[in-house]
Amino acid sequence: MRFSVAFILATIMAASENVMAGPPPPPPSGSGQQPPAGPGALAGPSAPPTFLLVPGAWHSPPIYDLLRAQLTQRGFPSVAAKLVTVGPTDAKSQGIEQDVVSIRSQLDPLLDAGKEVVVVCHSYGGIPTAAAVEGRNLKDRVFYADVESTLAAKAVSQILPQSLKSFNDKSSFEPWTAGFEMGYIFAEDDQAIPIDVQKQMQSAFPAGSFTASLKSSHSPFLSMPSKVADTLQQAVDQCAKKP
Repeated sequence: MRFSVAFILATIMAASENVMAGPPPPPPSGSGQQPPAGPGALAGPSAPPTFLLVPGAWHSPPIYDLLRAQLTQRGFPSVAAKLVTVGPTDAKSQGIEQDVVSIRSQLDPLLDAGKEVVVVCHSYGGIPTAAAVEGRNLKDRVFYADVESTLAAKAVSQILPQSLKSFNDKSSFEPWTAGFEMGYIFAEDDQAIPIDVQKQMQSAFPAGSFTASLKSSHSPFLSMPSKVADTLQQAVDQCAKKP
């Protein structure tokens, strides 16, 4: 089995928290927790990215203690991941699939918190991490791509579970066939629903229906609320002019 000595992959999501100032204590040995950032912390409305450090074969989180101390001095939070295939007890019964699950369990909370994450893997760690990051890049986490980072993080924190049944059920009424005025606002940079799919959906509406286009991602009401309000006003005005 071949693997690179160093495997680095950036998994992008909006950053959400400002870095705290203060003297940087060294990270606790063996823990995955990050101490407060030090004087080198980056200033600005958004936090710097968080590094998720995945060790190689035979190694555990403390192997990254020296590197994490250096990252802290530069203002970067970090988390040292643990591989379940490494350990004195039941590690022999674990495989790559279990490492994938473990890495995801440490990566997903960071992404769900709206953080920008850079994943750094050493040696064997690049193999399970390559699978663990599937579906977790910016293109695949699409709702708030152009939303200001702090606002995006707040929106992420308010996301709730949705029933699978709701996506499989069929609608019982099509208003565009029953005389309703219809309209569609295209989101040109939507990474959830491609523009071609949007146009296909809009094509079901009657000829002359209101359309507008915004250069936004999936949630223009967050990234450009003023333009959305202007567009809605245009839609109302157009409908009002119809006999």
